[in-house]
Amino acid sequence: VRSPVVVRSIGRSVVAVVASSAPAGRPARPVVMAIDTVLRDALGLRWAADLRMLTLEAMYFAITAYQWVSPAPTWFGAALLYLFTLVLAFSGATAVHNCVHTPPFRSRVANSVWYVVLTLTLGQPVSSYVPGHNYSHHKYLATRKDIARTSQMRHSWNLLNLLLFVPQTVFVVHRNDVLYFKAQKGRPIYYQAWLELVALYGAYALLGALSPYKTLALVVLPHLWAKYAIITINLLQHDCCDPNSKYDFARNFTDDVLNFFAYNNGYHTIHHMYPGKHWSKLKDEHAKRVQPYIHPELDQSSIFGYMFHAYVYPGERRMYDGTPYVEPPDAKLSQLDWTFDVTATFDDDDDDELAK
Repeated sequence: VRSPVVVRSIGRSVVAVVASSAPAGRPARPVVMAIDTVLRDALGLRWAADLRMLTLEAMYFAITAYQWVSPAPTWFGAALLYLFTLVLAFSGATAVHNCVHTPPFRSRVANSVWYVVLTLTLGQPVSSYVPGHNYSHHKYLATRKDIARTSQMRHSWNLLNLLLFVPQTVFVVHRNDVLYFKAQKGRPIYYQAWLELVALYGAYALLGALSPYKTLALVVLPHLWAKYAIITINLLQHDCCDPNSKYDFARNFTDDVLNFFAYNNGYHTIHHMYPGKHWSKLKDEHAKRVQPYIHPELDQSSIFGYMFHAYVYPGERRMYDGTPYVEPPDAKLSQLDWTFDVTATFDDDDDDELAK
């Protein structure tokens, strides 16, 4: 006798128990199908967790388009909608960070198209994130070859170190990118960067022709904010830490809301230890491999609480353990160039041998 099909909703998954034609007295064989797994395979994703990234990116473009064609009826509503746009723009910037470490799609063509989409979220070619981050920052953390080293910020008023980190580093970053891509000419990443650049400025030109004001307010300014935020968070995560320590070289922000929109980028120590580990695994890996050994002050429950304490009141620049800030001996020295003729552009998957 064939049993009926029973469908139950359990959490995020749908479990379908499909009867087999087994002889009487034997139980039916269950077939378990998770919706997120089905969608992952249908879209060609490597990880089902990246469905969140696709959803938030779609929301970013949808909300931007809505504001373009249908302004909110009240100033309050418009402000809330614009604020959420900035949140999603930052979320897109963190997606860029993750995707240059772990490409989300199985297909190279799909990844190439996705990087163009993310470029239109960040306002900068995604491929240009590779030299300054994957190579300079990850390989040469806090040294003169790290273009994002925080020790170059030497203002006595700590708030200025926070506010001016991007303006003081942007030209060095740009020079670094130009040199890198000059050395990469003829390689796939060189042509990918050009594809992203043409798409970005083509979009700017088209939208600017339709409405310069809306383009500036709804596209360019969120792009500038996204770049400012993703670069500045580097200061929050590394300033006043010990780059020579096995665990105390980075600060972590464990707030669940932040890490929902930032795809667990708050768990920064484990990311540096295993840069190819997918973001969906970072929280659990942090609890297992980092939290038992790290200084407790490097696990901050609120990024905004930390910013207020470190940069507003009392606003003192102190080491992670509360002792007075110690300026590295090479803080006053200029940046050093690093080798540019490298062929790899992305990290491998999350194998343990990626640990540094």
